Amino acid sequence: MSNNYGPVWTVNSDEAGGAIIMLMAIVCIPVAPLMYLGYYIGDTILNMNIAKWGLTGLFFLLGYFTIRWLSSNKGTLAAFLFVVTEYIILDVIITQHEGKDELYSVTIIKALVSWAVSNT
Repeated sequence: MSNNYGPVWTVNSDEAGGAIIMLMAIVCIPVAPLMYLGYYIGDTILNMNIAKWGLTGLFFLLGYFTIRWLSSNKGTLAAFLFVVTEYIILDVIITQHEGKDELYSVTIIKALVSWAVSNT
């Protein structure tokens, strides 16, 4: 029998894996459009596998540090507006690339409004 009655902190592998996934999601969601842009440039314009992953990583770092700089120097609102602008630009690029007439964000907003109106 042990005389050690102090608290023991243990983490199993499921909890550690979940924490890593949550951390990756929190870090990657704000810079996902820039990562996609780097991937797209490397894959379609340069057509090189090393450039595809290199530009993805480079755009990730540039976006991440830009958001960190904006949030610490200009405020959280500036960082939020930067992320929103990223997603709008990504929406415009994807819409033009696929030849659609309407942005995906507009389609989603229309669907949500019609769903909300039909449920009231």
